[in-house]
Amino acid sequence: QQQSPTKLTCTGSGEERLEWMYYLASHLNGASTLDEIYHVALQGIQYTFKTDRAAILMFDDRGVPRYQASMGISEAYKQAVENYCASLSEIPQTELIIVSDAAQQPGAELLDIMRKAEGIQAAASFPMTYQGCQLGKIAVYYDAPHQFSDEEKRLVQTISTYTSVAITRKQAEIDLQESQRFVASIADSMANILYVYDTIEQRNIYINQACLRVLGY
Repeated sequence: QQQSPTKLTCTGSGEERLEWMYYLASHLNGASTLDEIYHVALQGIQYTFKTDRAAILMFDDRGVPRYQASMGISEAYKQAVENYCASLSEIPQTELIIVSDAAQQPGAELLDIMRKAEGIQAAASFPMTYQGCQLGKIAVYYDAPHQFSDEEKRLVQTISTYTSVAITRKQAEIDLQESQRFVASIADSMANILYVYDTIEQRNIYINQACLRVLGY
């Protein structure tokens, strides 16, 4: 939104991508749950990479990546990856990792074994960050070697940014709702009447359950 109209002018496939990114941002911002955000993000990944295998992982309190949503990945593989990461004595922050050909780019032996069993021959991991804090990562998988172009990297990084902002906003809403419910539960457990009166609108905007018990209405 901060780019000038000149920079945003494009034709053909570029225009289609721009429309898709607008669609993606709108649906991420309009999502009502975290699961819906994950689903929309996976749609964006599927469109960008033309693949049916991708996943959204979020870090738990220990920094272990946990699968939140995925497509084309078995439960056994996801559990094996989580167990492997949890077993590490020090879990590194995930930067951009690209494996264009797993057969030619061996890594940790256990990870290579898991990829082979799952039929993964190419993969990429893109970090999701918000205000310098890494929330998780977007993972993309292929059944055959795949060279990730610079354009693909830029597009998925854009998706990652949109998704990170949407997740952070939605999590803040969830935390606020939980806080409000907690305060309300305390107020309703009080024996005395508690109410909040709005002097501008000249009406009660909150009363606790003691009002019913004491006054009968």
